[in-house]
Amino acid sequence: MNDNSVPRNVKNALDDAKKSLDQTKDAYSTRSSSATYKIDEISNDINLPPYARTIIWNILSMLESIKE
Repeated sequence: MNDNSVPRNVKNALDDAKKSLDQTKDAYSTRSSSATYKIDEISNDINLPPYARTIIWNILSMLESIKE
């Protein structure tokens, strides 16, 4: 989030995903699914540096492993 080489739209999507995980009214699997969808949208951004893409793929991997 603090890296200047990561585009603003990617940072905004990551922040939105984080906020969706912080909500308490939905089941955790629903929140993780919502966060996964938001992050997946930006994973193929052409302006995303390769190292950031790898980190995003790791985050997606962790989110996709969540089951309830």
